[in-house]
Amino acid sequence: MTFGIRRAGLGPGGAGLVLGRGRLLWVFSTGPAGEERGLPKELRKLTFSAGELQAAVMDYCLRTKIPVPKANIQDLVLSDDPEETVTIQFMPTEGQISEVKLAREQVAASLIRYCGLNAIPLPRSAQKVLQVQNGALSLMISMDSASRPAKE
Repeated sequence: MTFGIRRAGLGPGGAGLVLGRGRLLWVFSTGPAGEERGLPKELRKLTFSAGELQAAVMDYCLRTKIPVPKANIQDLVLSDDPEETVTIQFMPTEGQISEVKLAREQVAASLIRYCGLNAIPLPRSAQKVLQVQNGALSLMISMDSASRPAKE
């Protein structure tokens, strides 16, 4: 069986490379003068378990001197609210705070540090976005091929 390779138009400003029986092999877009603008965009999704999230946010709180009670954690509440992305709820104790709220930037910083401490590679130049979905927190990492460092 022989497969042919040909270019196929994908509409204004786009083109593709087709392999054999119409399966799309590679997509690229073209600029105004027909110049190629790069390779596909890379997208990674890291979903953190409750234990990993708890470790990351507690490390962040202790490192940045955010006051936390000396009590057991009862629950982690996730929200799409940028000002209260994670709420750490502690077992109630007399005279102490019972919860700590962390903003999106604080949670992102805690997860990025967690990845660094656990040898999970994250490209520095990539865009990083938090996503709360189905009761789990994910770090979405997207990077254009053109912004990747060149291999020597």
